[in-house]
Amino acid sequence: MENALETDIDYNLDDPNAKSGVYGLWLHVLCISVCEYLHADKFTQVAAESFLFDPENVFFDYVSDSMGYEPQALRQRIKKAAEKRPSGIRRQHS
Repeated sequence: MENALETDIDYNLDDPNAKSGVYGLWLHVLCISVCEYLHADKFTQVAAESFLFDPENVFFDYVSDSMGYEPQALRQRIKKAAEKRPSGIRRQHS
């Protein structure tokens, strides 16, 4: 079952503007990072976590703003999705 975060991102991927250009590239990077952070092994989670939670990551901020999300609010939403995972192996980002 998909969570609401994945559904929202899928909707944005269907946007014609997401299929090309800088926005499309970084939207796909963000999508991959969220999926790896939520579902992948520890090795890929570390890279995804670094991309998603670096407060100086202007690319994350750009995509968040373009989707209509405040970057810090989207980061919190990703953290909440990770906390709801049934597995106890998900690390908590501080």
